[in-house]
Amino acid sequence: LTTADFGYQGNASVGDYVWNDANGNGVQDATERPMSGIRVFIDLNANGSRDANEPFATTNASGAYTITGLTPGTYTVAVDPTSLPSGTTNTGDPDVTKDGKTSVTLAAGVPNTTSDFGYQGNGAISAIVFLDRDASGAQTSGEPGISGVTVFLDYNSDGIRQTNEPQTTTSS
Repeated sequence: LTTADFGYQGNASVGDYVWNDANGNGVQDATERPMSGIRVFIDLNANGSRDANEPFATTNASGAYTITGLTPGTYTVAVDPTSLPSGTTNTGDPDVTKDGKTSVTLAAGVPNTTSDFGYQGNGAISAIVFLDRDASGAQTSGEPGISGVTVFLDYNSDGIRQTNEPQTTTSS
């Protein structure tokens, strides 16, 4: 009988999180935000880019990912560079090489949750704080700029600066 095939899937897994390393120190600080929608994969072909046959997971809203169904062994876990926002730079990974990949050894039935990656962007936001005398929402003639106003990135969209919103500047 030659039709009695059996397939098995491994029970090892790897995962952790990807975060926005605002200060670039390679450590996820309490105020730094997760990055969602980032693909992390097992680089079986060792070419640094995700090929169709390579297992992957996409980070959720908390920046977390888990790749399951792996057999015990040593793998390279890598972040898919095509899923990162333009202009980001790797600032932290487990092997401290800052290359967006790390080697892990997986044991049967033991989840490996140490493969986290930090990235820092090079983006900037700028605008003018002004006295909107005519309530038009745009600065028009006779509406002066206002200096000394603290401006922050409102991650929570609540209009109140929270401890997880460390990026501030002051208008000049």
